Amino acid sequence: MKHRERVEMALNHERPDRCPMQISFTPEFAARLRADIELQGKQVHNPHGGGNTYELERSLGEDMLLTSVGWANSYYMDSKPYVDEWGVGWKVHPYETPFGQGHYTEIASHPLADAATIPAYRPPNPNRPELYLDSERMIRDFKDEYWIVGVTVTTIFETAWALRGLDVLNPVQPASMDPCQIKKQYGKQLSFWGTIDEQRTLPFGTPEDVANEACQRLATVGYDGGLILAPIHHVQLDTPLENFWAMVNTIVNTPYREVNYV
Repeated sequence: MKHRERVEMALNHERPDRCPMQISFTPEFAARLRADIELQGKQVHNPHGGGNTYELERSLGEDMLLTSVGWANSYYMDSKPYVDEWGVGWKVHPYETPFGQGHYTEIASHPLADAATIPAYRPPNPNRPELYLDSERMIRDFKDEYWIVGVTVTTIFETAWALRGLDVLNPVQPASMDPCQIKKQYGKQLSFWGTIDEQRTLPFGTPEDVANEACQRLATVGYDGGLILAPIHHVQLDTPLENFWAMVNTIVNTPYREVNYV
C-alpha cells in the first residue's frame, strides 16, 4: 500500500494496513537520528519541511511529508544570531540535554518597532518563483507515493507581531497558565488581558469566589499596572448573574490605592 493511500483511508474513516505516521523533529535530533540509522552526510533539516531532502522521513516509513514557504522557515535558520529576509532579528538560546546541546531560536528585534520605519519598509516579494521551488520539487518527486502537507504553522498575525513587536497577551488563562508566574517573568515587556477564570470560577464559583479572584489578580498581576482585567473568553450562558455582577462591581469599585499588593 502506498503511503498516500494509507493516509487517505484513515481520513475516510477506513482501516488501512496500519495507522499512518508523521513525526517532525528539531535539527539537533535530526542529526542524532541520521547517525543512528547511518545516513551519510550532514543535511539541513527544517521541522516545517522547507528545503528538506526528506531522507529521514522516508527512512522511518513516514506517510506524510511536510512542506512550507514564507516566514515559517525563519525558524532554525542558523545556530548563531541572524536576520531573516523580513528584517526580523533572531537570537539563539542553547539548552543542555543528556545527549548534547540543542538550541531554540527566538525573535530579538522587530524591523517595524519604530513606526517611522513603516513607510519605507518593503516585505519580500511573495510572487518570486524561487520561493516555491522547494515545494514544487518535493510535490513533483513524492506526490505519487506520499501524502503531501502544506504547513501553515505561522500566519499573517504572527508575521505582523514579528515585524512590529507581541504589547498585550490575551488571554491569560488560569486553568492552564499561572498568571502570577507570567507576570514575574514577562511583566516588564508585556501587559496582560484576561485572568478571570471563565472555565471554573465564573460559572461554578460563588460570588465571593469571583470577587476574591478579581482582587487577587489586582494584587498580583495588576500591582504596578499592566493589567486589563477581564474574563478569559466570552461570558457563557452557564454564568450566574450574581457572579457576573460580583466581577463587575469588584473591578469598578476597587481603587488601586485600596489594593493590598502581594
